Amino acid sequence: MKKYSIIILLCFCFNNLFSQIEVDSITIVKKTIYQNSKILESWELKPILSTNSATLYDFKIYKRNNFTGTALKTTGYLSILAASFLTLAASLKETSDFSNGNFGKADYSAGLRLSVVGLGLVISSIPFKNRGKKHLKRSIDIYNSGIKDTGHVPGSFNLVINSGQLGVLVKF
Repeated sequence: MKKYSIIILLCFCFNNLFSQIEVDSITIVKKTIYQNSKILESWELKPILSTNSATLYDFKIYKRNNFTGTALKTTGYLSILAASFLTLAASLKETSDFSNGNFGKADYSAGLRLSVVGLGLVISSIPFKNRGKKHLKRSIDIYNSGIKDTGHVPGSFNLVINSGQLGVLVKF
């Protein structure tokens, strides 16, 4: 009788079994990546996404495009900054020549050319950054859909009575 009372107790106590541990999905909110209400950096995200080859492939494309876009944008901004200094130097030279009585015209073309190149680099970085975001989102969507497919499956307990026997049937 002691065995049966333990089995019946188990049936009523453990009514919510799970065959797998539930894993929280990854979300992106305003360029910030979250999992379990914790902010994930890119280096923390790679081991999580490497569990699936499809997510890892898209994540690598994201990293490559993001790096290329960031390099182009940074080079463009530095070119614009250098062009500003060249233009400032030409303006100071023209002011100095005017004070000395020389009425020549300063050459602003070097600064202008460099600023146009910088602006072109900044604009050309936009498609790389957008493609990178698209691949990151796709990678996270694939990861999240994999979680939903293989997430937790509720188990169920049933008491089974056969000819003179009492048993417990557990389904996952």
